Amino acid sequence: MQDLQAGGARLAYIVSAYKLPSNLVRLGVRLSDEGEPVLIHVDSRTSARPFAEMTRGLAHLPNVQFLARHRSPYASYGHVLASLKGLVWLKETGAEYDFVVLLTGQDYPIKPLSQLRGSLSSRNGQTFMTHFEMPAESWAHGGMPRLTRWHFSTPHGLHAVPRRWLRGIVPQALPLELVPYGGSGYWVMSRQHVEYVLTFLDANPA
Repeated sequence: MQDLQAGGARLAYIVSAYKLPSNLVRLGVRLSDEGEPVLIHVDSRTSARPFAEMTRGLAHLPNVQFLARHRSPYASYGHVLASLKGLVWLKETGAEYDFVVLLTGQDYPIKPLSQLRGSLSSRNGQTFMTHFEMPAESWAHGGMPRLTRWHFSTPHGLHAVPRRWLRGIVPQALPLELVPYGGSGYWVMSRQHVEYVLTFLDANPA
């Protein structure tokens, strides 16, 4: 790995992708400028040809790793699972990093990465994410049906199972007295918080 600018934070990237191979390759090349880990998950529903274009276009970069694929429909747990696979990879390989940046395959940095590293160098232990406690006034019914009702996925999106189909079925409940929050699915997470998340999951596999 090349030496990073003095005082710059060490970054690792997790990219969740499913289309536009040329965009993903361009992003992967850009993120690889300092040899930092770039971990890419491609939805298993992406067909063989575009997936081959993605892997072929980034094969020359040793710091780019494609994660084991699974289905990842919009608004599904598949997105969370892709993020966790990346975090576990970093832990198991002993990768050096200070922050993990979660992106989509359609993102692209609009500032020099050196500027991002410099900005984060003084933010040790801080994580950046949009979040708000639920129920939230800005969401219908506070957003709680997203958690308490059963849902199914179709090619046209995620849909709640009609209540009439579930007479007598107890609504889903959050485990471990967790407090629900809403917000963006993307973040910049400090190493300390990554380690907390993985330790929590190890202690609470359910």
